[in-house]
Amino acid sequence: MSETPMMQRLRYAGADRRLALLVICVALFGLTIGPSRAQCVDFSERAAKLDLDTFAKTPILLLESASNDKDKLKNRLAGYLVTNPDLLPPVRTLIAEATSDERSAIGAALRIAEMRCTTTKPSAARKLAAFAQRIDDLAVAKGYYTAGEDQSPQLAKPGDNKKAPAGDGLMSGQWRTEIADPFKPIPIPK
Repeated sequence: MSETPMMQRLRYAGADRRLALLVICVALFGLTIGPSRAQCVDFSERAAKLDLDTFAKTPILLLESASNDKDKLKNRLAGYLVTNPDLLPPVRTLIAEATSDERSAIGAALRIAEMRCTTTKPSAARKLAAFAQRIDDLAVAKGYYTAGEDQSPQLAKPGDNKKAPAGDGLMSGQWRTEIADPFKPIPIPK
């Protein structure tokens, strides 16, 4: 039994529909993958959506939940910012309500978030840096710049294979079994 021209057209029309459906599915799949890289960190390191929504609506709750613990405030805020770098307007509100020590922790959180975003999302890192520079607050600037010093890795020189002494100089002797002189002057790095 041979195919009629009508049957051939229907077969080709079905193939065209399947191809169009495949193109639409690939496009939709591509759109769902795109927003997942909007964050600077992997999924396992992101802050919970409920926490982000709460911070966006009432940033003051972060200050209350940290209860004068600067490290807790710094780490939570940095986690929020690497999850969603667009949360900068609530940070401005947070700065307005914070004490000097808390503002310093906020500056440190901005710097930590910027450094974590530098490799994965450079545009977000630039946005965080620009925001930190626009803030006209000395405590925020101090926290921002000191966090940069604390987090920078110490690079070893190529020919330097010498290890640091065990115990950070608290022990001396060949086998580091003798107590070191506590009154010995500390060498100042050049």
